Amino acid sequence: MAPHARKPSFAALVLTLAAGAAALAATGQFRRASGPGKDLATLEKQIAGHPDAATWNAYGDALRDAQRPAAAADAYQRALDLDPANRVTKINLALALAQSQNADAFFAYISRLTMTDAKLAADLFTRPELAPLHADPRFHIAADSAHAQAVD
Repeated sequence: MAPHARKPSFAALVLTLAAGAAALAATGQFRRASGPGKDLATLEKQIAGHPDAATWNAYGDALRDAQRPAAAADAYQRALDLDPANRVTKINLALALAQSQNADAFFAYISRLTMTDAKLAADLFTRPELAPLHADPRFHIAADSAHAQAVD
């Protein structure tokens, strides 16, 4: 049987796409592609009105990009108040709380999340962004609790 003539060209296509995606990610183009007018100043104007959950979530993303994780956590919480089932926002809130170095707020949130979505809570504990919390004795207890709840 003859080797597939398409394999080299397919491999080249995959490598080209991967290189392009890496270049876009490095320059922040993926996030900007989500829509025009999503910079911090524009979003602050939008939340002054009657923002929806998507606007609060975008505002949280912009705040995290601006290295303001505590303010981002507040924005994500407001998004969750409007759309409590949004898993992406739940993840963003947990990561923002961890990045804000507010361990008490993180553990309070993750405890509530363990009761409502144990699988998501257990998955969050595997995220590298939570490494700074590993030294906290509550980390392993909370992680074990989330894993145990997820199994049940």
